Parts: sequence; C-alpha cells; structure tokens
Amino acid sequence: VRTQTMIDGLEKAANFIAESVKGKKRNQRITIELPSTTIRKIRNVLGRNFDSHNITANSIVHAKKNHGIGGNKITNNSIPLRDEDFSLAPYIMTAPDVVEKGSMDASGRESIRFKKNLSNGYAVVVEKEQKNSPDDMETITMWAELSSSNVSDARTKIRPLSSTSQPANEYRKTNARTVIISSDDAAKIRKDA
Repeated sequence: VRTQTMIDGLEKAANFIAESVKGKKRNQRITIELPSTTIRKIRNVLGRNFDSHNITANSIVHAKKNHGIGGNKITNNSIPLRDEDFSLAPYIMTAPDVVEKGSMDASGRESIRFKKNLSNGYAVVVEKEQKNSPDDMETITMWAELSSSNVSDARTKIRPLSSTSQPANEYRKTNARTVIISSDDAAKIRKDA
C-alpha cells in the first residue's frame, strides 16, 4: 500500500510539473515523499534530515527558461531539456544515482543535487535548496550536463540501431542535442523510482 501511495504521488507530481511547464500552474507547489534510502543519502551528504521536499511551479518555469530548449544557460557541456523531461524530476529525486552538495547561496543556504546518469553520457541534475526552515527543501532548478565520469564526447556517441531488420553491425549516430533522454532512459528512471 505504501509503495502504491508513493507511485501515485510521483505520478501526481509529474502531472503537476507538466502543467507547470505549460504555464497552467503559478505560485503553487507539490510535496513529494522520498524513500528512506534517499533520505539516508541526503543525511550522509548534509548531516541532517529534511521533512519536506517541495517542487514549485515557479522553479519548473525557471528551469525551463534557463535549461530548456532555447534556454539562457545552455553551454557546450549541457543539452537543453524538453518539456517532457522536466516531469522526470520527482523520479530522479526518488532514486538518484548520486546525491551531492551543490552550491551555497549568498545567505548561506545549502543546496543538494540529485543526479541520474543517462545512456548518452549525460546526467540529469535536480537541485534543491533549503527554504524557510532547516527541515524544508525546495526544488530550484534542473539541467542536463556531460557526466564527469564520461571521457568521450557524448554529443556524437554512436549507438546500435534498434531495428531488428538491420544487421547487428550497422550503427547510426545519435546527436544528444536532439536526443536528450531516450525512451529507454525515461523508462529506467521511472522503474528505478
């Protein structure tokens, strides 16, 4: 029952984010429940627990403006996220591959980053920072970056053809600037959560 409740909560959060990306939510938030394994990872990194894990519509709009297609903060080591990619944020936060400290803002609030590695050599990062109280975290942004563990340039990584009608030794190039998160990656992110 608890697992189904958590899955329902993730789907509800994903739908909330999809509506936020479309501009249908403003100044609203949704709170997600994180599993004990993720809470332990956060405690190991920051030395304390957090009771509240909020996603705000405004933070999603901010992330899209800066890290979405046509975003203001796209660099050579990043790729723009599609609208549907933002809906993966609660799943990434639930089952991250890596949890690490982020940057500290001018007032001394710490942030934490949840990273999920993708098959194209990139990692999707969801960053949260402390808000209002020491026990409250709120999503502030999301982006995709070239994984520091990947020494090759993933933007032109060669991938096997998925079609069974093609010989197994034939390949095609995949440009990660347009193929940001494959359907396999999205399915794996959801399954891990």
